[in-house]
Amino acid sequence: MRIIWITAIVIVLLGCSGQSKRERKRELLRAPDRTAELRKLQLAQSLYDERGNLLASADVVAGLRLPRGLTARLKSERRWVYQTAVPLEKLHWYLSGRLVTTQISRVSGATTYVAALPREAKGATERLDVTVGPDYPNLRQNLLEIYQRPPIQYDGKSPMTRTLEQVEYEKRNAF
Repeated sequence: MRIIWITAIVIVLLGCSGQSKRERKRELLRAPDRTAELRKLQLAQSLYDERGNLLASADVVAGLRLPRGLTARLKSERRWVYQTAVPLEKLHWYLSGRLVTTQISRVSGATTYVAALPREAKGATERLDVTVGPDYPNLRQNLLEIYQRPPIQYDGKSPMTRTLEQVEYEKRNAF
């Protein structure tokens, strides 16, 4: 009887040890769970945050931090044009929180923030005209145009004096 019990114990122990080896092999061969890393990577590459708002990119133009998802289409000394597939409403929401202006102009589907100042800009910055609108040849794309206004040259004259001089000049040079 003792031999039967000893044999049974040995078989059980050998069976358990073989099963744990299999489990260890499975754990070693199983791919690590990378869902948290994948989620961080997707968020880093995503255009939107958890609430659906556009995220800022690392690019800054004339003091304005640009949103993600823009492709440069034209760059000149004081003018930048970007193309994007981001909806106009998302661009408006993004820009309205980052620009300070007293005049917003809407013409044929495009919106222009006239003489706007970026909120995040540090130091003296020049005013911007920022236009957001559809790209008419390709209606699936939208355009973001930034025009940096030239600095105002102060000549010591009051605005009224300059206006009167302009009127006099136009009268002299009229047809």
